[in-house]
Amino acid sequence: MISTQNETQLHRTLKLRYAQLTEGEIEKELEGKICDVVTPEGAIIEIQTANVSKLTAKVASLINSHPLTIVFPFAEQKIICKINEHGAEESSKKSPKKLSVYSIFREITGLYPYLFHPNFTLAALPCVIKEIRVMTGSPIQLPNNSRRHLKNWYKKDKELVSNKEPYIFKQRQDYLALLPFERGREFTARELRLTDAKKDAAWMLWVFRKCGLLSVTRKKGRTLIYTREI
Repeated sequence: MISTQNETQLHRTLKLRYAQLTEGEIEKELEGKICDVVTPEGAIIEIQTANVSKLTAKVASLINSHPLTIVFPFAEQKIICKINEHGAEESSKKSPKKLSVYSIFREITGLYPYLFHPNFTLAALPCVIKEIRVMTGSPIQLPNNSRRHLKNWYKKDKELVSNKEPYIFKQRQDYLALLPFERGREFTARELRLTDAKKDAAWMLWVFRKCGLLSVTRKKGRTLIYTREI
């Protein structure tokens, strides 16, 4: 079993839940890869709370020999809980930042070659997530030096508060169901941004073009005009 000392409560909760639902084993090694959950039938379930494309190498290694499902929990609602360095809660409030199912597209850019593989399934799980932040006396840098601007807090954990039923993506039509334009209807990136896709429209267009779900039919000045292929 690999070390799980940096595992969030969110990841741990979902991993144990899917193991119970499938009667699977957790942290099991298959073909040299440690998998979150492996079912008795040999199917793999991976929980990935961010940057789903980091799993590309694992998917490429296992997808031809095992059914593989990636579960991506996204924060449809986030609660920010601030605690002091002694663990006492200082405040708790809802974050104005909300993600939608369209946020999957910025996460799966590396996985586009496998999205329609018969062994691949993506489950996008709408969640209410609590983010635990430890407040510090002065602005600090993170251990990985990733902050461009110092802040007086660091993220300690993420917890699952609740979730809805997942969106399941397995076939082309599952992805196309998120595109609010019928086949043959021309549209621009700007028009797509005005739909529920909003700021994720550009990522959606990139993935759809790579997967052959969209084509550029013409240009109007510098603006690309798209239509769906199927």
